[in-house]
Amino acid sequence: VMLQEAMDQGHVDAAVLLGSIYLWGQGVAVDHVQAIAGYKVGAKAGDPVCQFQVGTMNFRGFGGDVNYEEAWAWFEKSAAQDYADAVQMLGSMYYIGRGVTSSFHHGREYLNRAIELGSTKAGVSLDQLTEMIHEKAPLLDKRVEIRGTSRADLNGQSGVATDFHYHV
Repeated sequence: VMLQEAMDQGHVDAAVLLGSIYLWGQGVAVDHVQAIAGYKVGAKAGDPVCQFQVGTMNFRGFGGDVNYEEAWAWFEKSAAQDYADAVQMLGSMYYIGRGVTSSFHHGREYLNRAIELGSTKAGVSLDQLTEMIHEKAPLLDKRVEIRGTSRADLNGQSGVATDFHYHV
């Protein structure tokens, strides 16, 4: 009751604690609706951990429907404050195309940034992305020449393949 009152008054620490209690069922039944409500108080106050948690809950559909666009928006806010796990999620969302047009290039950029910020998960995700690039887009970052196309303005052009969009 006291935590709820503190959260209702806008205390971020109480919101984080209450969100965690309900998310993990610590002394209470798991309640994702209550968990996301708690985290949203902290998220709206600008707390990057709460923003990440709200993003994760939207991404996974905890406390409501899966909502990749909403997840993306919360991850972006958290990542803007250099929260490594949020940066990692943006990278993963880019390379799998959830909530945003897939882009191996942007996925790599975000995952490398997350690694610089200390994310261990980002290293695993980057390995998975690298494997996917070798499998699905072996010409990415390679010099290519376009031939045999019916579009005269492209025929014979050359350059470097800079991105690949993959749909799962």
